Amino acid sequence: MAAQISVNCLLGGVAIASIAQLLPAQLSQQQQLSVLKGEVTEAEQRVAKLRQEFNRHFDAYGSHRLMQEYTIKVDPKQQRIIWVDPAQAQNSEN
Repeated sequence: MAAQISVNCLLGGVAIASIAQLLPAQLSQQQQLSVLKGEVTEAEQRVAKLRQEFNRHFDAYGSHRLMQEYTIKVDPKQQRIIWVDPAQAQNSEN
């Protein structure tokens, strides 16, 4: 009976020592996992932004709009609007 208790105590001590050695490694892995989750979130946001931009650039119906954004050319059906300051317009008339 005493031998059985001493063996159980020895196994319990070994188990506690093993857990004490594994605990720092577990905490380190948890920290690395949280850092990686943050990086994955940032990458997902960047991918979503790039996907939107890609879809915008390769949209067949939006080609005229993109042409206007990147060049000086304007659709011939559109008219230009020139804003004039009323005070300056009155000064130039006088």
